Amino acid sequence: MPKGQGQRRVLTRQACIKFGAFTDPLWRDSSKTSIAFLDAAYRGVGGDRCVFGEFQFGREAAADAGEIASAIVSHEEPKLKNRQIIALIDLMIIPIQAAGIEDLPENQIVTFVRDQCQNRGIPAENFFYDSGMRTSLVQAFSREWSTATNSIDCGGKPSESAVSDNIRTSSREYYSKFVTELWFSVRLAVESGQFRGMTEEACKEFCEREWKMTAGNKIEIESKEEMKLKTGRSPDLADAISIGLFGARQKGFTIIRAEGPNIDRRQQSWRRELREKSQSFWRQGELNHAA
Repeated sequence: MPKGQGQRRVLTRQACIKFGAFTDPLWRDSSKTSIAFLDAAYRGVGGDRCVFGEFQFGREAAADAGEIASAIVSHEEPKLKNRQIIALIDLMIIPIQAAGIEDLPENQIVTFVRDQCQNRGIPAENFFYDSGMRTSLVQAFSREWSTATNSIDCGGKPSESAVSDNIRTSSREYYSKFVTELWFSVRLAVESGQFRGMTEEACKEFCEREWKMTAGNKIEIESKEEMKLKTGRSPDLADAISIGLFGARQKGFTIIRAEGPNIDRRQQSWRRELREKSQSFWRQGELNHAA
């Protein structure tokens, strides 16, 4: 990436290095939650890959007094005691074979995912996947495995949940689309120092996608079609990871940025106040049809 061109990227490799995203997790204990996730695609459709993966999240081993003191002196952010971290355990491409009517791609995907989750001890309610417009895939998971699986629509509107523990603004007010919320959640998890196990290939996909500001001062990432024209491939690994992180947040993972002892939390309110002023400005220019 040319120097200075990382400001409009969802993520940068430098950020992953700085905040330890490529490192292995250091768990406090064996109490962890496993999440399985899937970015579904059928062989030969748009060149997309069908990606399955696993996340684990739990408490990070607390930093000792020496590490905290060193962080303060170097003006770095010390680890929070017993803070949650999330680790990417596995990513794999599901092989989809050409088959007859009795072995449709949907059935192959469900069989693969179900067997993987059962072997890993991951219950159906901890599995998340993008259903999109594929009602046949939703039906296949319900029929062949369980109705407890979680389907989400990446093409929908942002959720009403807060952006993060530090940014209490609703995601619907912060992002223009749900897929933007998913991708930027990964960015926030990396910048908070809570992401572990990032792969080089997945990082590259996050780095290649750009974002912009839209009407209402909302963040929006470029479309997948635009990215495919630019890079020649679909960001399937990054899509899958973003789905998995969303699932982890639904099951109790919290994105919270570590702060030094001298940082005033009230300093974070300027973002919210600026956003409210911007929204008020835009509303003043709207037509009053009731007048």
